[in-house]
Amino acid sequence: MAKYNGTALQIQISDVAITLNNSVTLSTNTSEVECTSKDSSGFKEILPGTRDWSMSGSAYIDHASAQGLDQAITSWLANTTVSAEFTNAVVSDPNYTGDAYFTNIEQSGELDGTAEWTFTLSGTGALTLGAN
Repeated sequence: MAKYNGTALQIQISDVAITLNNSVTLSTNTSEVECTSKDSSGFKEILPGTRDWSMSGSAYIDHASAQGLDQAITSWLANTTVSAEFTNAVVSDPNYTGDAYFTNIEQSGELDGTAEWTFTLSGTGALTLGAN
């Protein structure tokens, strides 16, 4: 199994890479449909239910570069979906794509710190596994 530095992971929105990022995450979830009965011998039984996915991350703010923040705010203001892609920018690993809404965008800064923004993209519809 090949190992690589997590620095290579990135999120792109509508073909614009979110640059200056310092963390990215892809989350996938399945809800549980409980089907425990008296015949379950005291153990919980479940079936898989609705699935959902999201992408999130944080990045430094630099309005002078095409870093994705302006595209994120524009999409959020218009309440429109973006094509989101979670990918490895260095090696040919599989990528994950789907349509998503920005459901959270936060900008912050601290004294003697850098200005950063964080975001959450909530998927609408299927997440697709593809080749990079």
